[in-house]
Amino acid sequence: MINLHSTCNIHHAATNQSTFLSCLRSFSNQSLWDNLEIDGDGDWLITSILNGTLEIGMDGSYMKDLSKSACSGAFILHCTSTGQEIRGCFVDSSHQADNYRGELLGALGPLLILRAAFLANPQIESAAVPIRLYCDNKGVVAHGNKVDEVLKPEQVQADLIRLMKTYSRLVPVQLQWIHVHGHSDDNTPFHQLSLAQQLNVRCDDLARKYLLRAIQQHIFIHPSFPDEDIILSVKTEKIRSSTKKAIYKNWGTQLARDLFDKRNKVPRDSFDLIHWDIIPKVMNEFPKTFQDWVTRHISDFNGCNRYLSRWKPSVKNVCPSCGLANEDTKHITRCKDASRTTLFMEGIEELRSWLVTNHTPPHLASLIHTYLSHRGESSLESHSK
Repeated sequence: MINLHSTCNIHHAATNQSTFLSCLRSFSNQSLWDNLEIDGDGDWLITSILNGTLEIGMDGSYMKDLSKSACSGAFILHCTSTGQEIRGCFVDSSHQADNYRGELLGALGPLLILRAAFLANPQIESAAVPIRLYCDNKGVVAHGNKVDEVLKPEQVQADLIRLMKTYSRLVPVQLQWIHVHGHSDDNTPFHQLSLAQQLNVRCDDLARKYLLRAIQQHIFIHPSFPDEDIILSVKTEKIRSSTKKAIYKNWGTQLARDLFDKRNKVPRDSFDLIHWDIIPKVMNEFPKTFQDWVTRHISDFNGCNRYLSRWKPSVKNVCPSCGLANEDTKHITRCKDASRTTLFMEGIEELRSWLVTNHTPPHLASLIHTYLSHRGESSLESHSK
């Protein structure tokens, strides 16, 4: 005879079922999702993907008049069946900020979100499922449709493009990048636009909104991204474009700092106070002959007798006007010869007139004139006190 004397529940090992949100939170750099808005819990996303009802739009923003180092990229994942959406925006701060970087930031968001959706549903077979992504930047579209193409060494914004290609390969679907004209609402009422155009317009508004807020509050994403296994940096700053150009620039900066300090042109501690990045833009506004003239004088390789005497033994290193030895670059503006003095003084008077005509603050125009008139016998700082 068999008697039942007790019962108990069968023990089942605890399962750790991943959700879309848990997968999204598992990515490194959670600052990426500070501006994320999700309808519901986001688990509807995988259904929308499989049903072919997901449309994705993106756009970037860059307002150089407000900040030359900030740009943003917004994105919207929209389900045409339920109307549910995921909206977000990445706002980045870097010296390489521009419109193109903003567009690329907008492209990374949807790819990471798609990856989270598939990580939460690894059992789903979706290789044949197409997903359409609409962007108004043809460069982003071209790179998105050529994920296996190797980047050129001088490729700008190379860090984000590499990530874009990496994330695209990790998503098990057919990504179709499609170009859509931006600012379509400039000439057409919003309600008459296609869904792709409407998403682009809305993303543009989002990108502007979050960019303005980030500039005001100084809140930006951390520069690292998920799966960015190798990060090259120069002086703790991440290299975002051409690695070769960044290394050469850093090397050239160090050499220039040492050279200018050695020749008593710019003290080592003052070197970084000069806005070197603007110099090429300023020089390009002048004729090539003037650019060459400035280069020769700054590098101390010009037509003064000090340098001519090195090439031609017949030339003596003396000033032909006053007879003093060592006619170098500085001596040109400091020679005490009466004729040279008169020419120099006439020159600085013309400079002062130009400063006044171009509305230079009076105290600054006077300071520059006074300093030049002393011809190196006193420092600029001594006249500013």
